[in-house]
Amino acid sequence: SKLTFLLRDCWGGNAKTCLVATVTPSVSSLSETVSTLKFAQRAKLVKNSAVLNEDATGGVAALRAEIARLRSELDARNGSPQEEDGGDRKPAALPANGVSSPGSGPAAVSALRSHNAKLVDKVKALKDQTTHREKQVNALKRKLQQETMVRKCKERRIESLSSKMAAGDPSAGGGGDTEASALRDEVRALRE
Repeated sequence: SKLTFLLRDCWGGNAKTCLVATVTPSVSSLSETVSTLKFAQRAKLVKNSAVLNEDATGGVAALRAEIARLRSELDARNGSPQEEDGGDRKPAALPANGVSSPGSGPAAVSALRSHNAKLVDKVKALKDQTTHREKQVNALKRKLQQETMVRKCKERRIESLSSKMAAGDPSAGGGGDTEASALRDEVRALRE
C-alpha cells in the first residue's frame, strides 16, 4: 500500500516506530475500520533486527598505516636476495609481531594479495547466499502468517454459523450447515 511504501525505512530500518490505528464504531465506516485493523495486525507482525552502526574510519587508517609500513619494509629488502619459485604457493604467514622473515619479498606480498582477493570473493559470495536464504525464510514466515490468519478467520466463521444455527437464527439460512462443513474441511487442509 502507499502507507507501507512511505514508511518502508521505518518498518525495515533501525528506527523505533509506533503505529496508532484509529477506528470508529460507526457502521458507515465499517470497511475502513476493518481495513485499518488488518493493516495494524500486519504491521504488528513486522520484526526488525537492529544493527549497530560502527565507524570504520579507524580501521581504514590502521590498514593504511600497515600498508605504508609494509611498503617501507619491502623497499628496505629490495637489496637482499629474493626467492623465486615461480609456482602458485600458499602465502607465507607473518609472525605474531608483524615483521616478516628474511625470505619474504615481493613474491610473498603478491601471494598474500591474491589470497586476500580470493578470501574477499568468498566472503562476498557467502554474504549473498545468506541474504538470499534470509529472504526465503522471511517469505515462508509471511506465508505461514497469512495462512494462520485465514485459518483463524474461517474458524471464527464456523463458530459464528454454529452458534446462529444452535440459536435457530434465520439469518444462518439452510446453507449454514453445508457452509460450516466446507469451512471445517478447509481448516483441516490448512492445518496439514
